[in-house]
Amino acid sequence: RTGWALPWALLPLLFGFCLLETYSVITEEQNDLADRKVMNSYLPATVEFALYTFNQQSKDEQAYRLERILASWRDNVGEYNDIVFSMELLLRRTTCGKLEEDTENCPFEDRPERSRSFTCFFTVRTLPWMTKFDLFNKTFGWHQE
Repeated sequence: RTGWALPWALLPLLFGFCLLETYSVITEEQNDLADRKVMNSYLPATVEFALYTFNQQSKDEQAYRLERILASWRDNVGEYNDIVFSMELLLRRTTCGKLEEDTENCPFEDRPERSRSFTCFFTVRTLPWMTKFDLFNKTFGWHQE
């Protein structure tokens, strides 16, 4: 009888390790889902802030509009539960002046001599519950097709 007691005593320990591993996989999936929710909820406003900042700082009189998001990701959470996003955006010149109200619906400039596109990289911190944004980093260059 004592020969069988040791394997039966180890059985609960073995199941405990299996449960811990299963729990960590579920937690990782939940974290991925939470990150996707944060991206879907707060990235659009952050992109809008980055575009607004670009247009305000641009010396061009024409407005630029988002052509597409090339890449985006969430960086580590900052010290005040803020959210930090990094994004690479393709911005293209429009036919509208940058001081006009509805630049989101402006057509892109299609005349080759006036058409310009920029690939821009932004890192922006946001406190979404306060609608507060801080630009940490921006770099941009001409976009070549």
